[in-house]
Amino acid sequence: ILGFFAKFHEKYSNSDGLEKDDYTQLQEYIDASRQIVYAAKAITDIAHNLKEFESSANDFLHQQRIVISDDWNEFDGVVRQQLSVTDQTNLTIKIEKIKTELVSRDEKQKSGYILQLKNEKLSEMEISTLMNVTREISSCKKSLISALEKMR
Repeated sequence: ILGFFAKFHEKYSNSDGLEKDDYTQLQEYIDASRQIVYAAKAITDIAHNLKEFESSANDFLHQQRIVISDDWNEFDGVVRQQLSVTDQTNLTIKIEKIKTELVSRDEKQKSGYILQLKNEKLSEMEISTLMNVTREISSCKKSLISALEKMR
């Protein structure tokens, strides 16, 4: 994707080959594609952690795998609903609401992890891993939302 964009940019940035609006829209689509690839890479990077949670003897870690999966399915449903929204203003409002809810949910998860550490139910390493996974998933979601915004 980046290679294509570099060739595209080289060919059209200094010429009249495309109308300015078409060029700008195509740049948005390419950026959205980059965001989607980034999101896929982020999830791939934590796949081994998710498998570890799933097979963990620690009930809290095992439960987190289920919580993460359920949370992702909910996010997926919400994003899919936005694909059919045609009113740009309405879409912008809904996307802002999704972003706000993501931040709130992330903070709530972090607080829960810290509580588990304070209660000595998880080690610092386990908490660190959980927080890393949460951060990567959050980053992935933000990238997908950004892609959605650019595709509209």
